[in-house]
Formats: sequence, structure tokens, C-alpha cells
Amino acid sequence: MEKERFLQNPLQAIWLLLLSLQKQLVNQQTIIQKTPEKEVLNFKEACDFLGIADNTLYLYCSKRKIPYSKKFGKLYFSREALVAWILKN
Repeated sequence: MEKERFLQNPLQAIWLLLLSLQKQLVNQQTIIQKTPEKEVLNFKEACDFLGIADNTLYLYCSKRKIPYSKKFGKLYFSREALVAWILKN
């Protein structure tokens, strides 16, 4: 029966499908907007964010080529500072 109705009025079926997809996109966009990005990244997150290997990031830190903070023996990176560093270099 559903198939017959679809065949009788395909434009309406397409319209309903588009409305459904639009609602799904709005819901996804709302979820994305509600999820704030972390401002401070740990070492692993910074590697992933920059797309570089652990050794490379350690090298940049040891040569002070990249902005970072060290607290309790761990390295932390500001997302904003990393973006500025990328744009500068």
C-alpha cells in the first residue's frame, strides 16, 4: 500500500523525504554547536590537532619552536596559540 501511494504521487514522497533530511541536518547542527571545543589540549590531542608525530612535537617543544605550557611534568597547548603558530609559520 505504501509503495502504491509513493508511485501515485512521487513528488510528494520526495518532498516528505527532503523535509525529513532537513530535520536530521538541523538536529546534527544543533548537536555540533552545543559541543564546545577544548581550549587547552594535552600532548596527544595537540599531536592529533597538528597532524604530526609525537617525536616531532617533542622536538618542537625542546627547541621552543611551538608555544606550550608545562604543569606537573606534562605538556599542555592552547588551541588558539597553536592556530596562531600555524598561521605564522
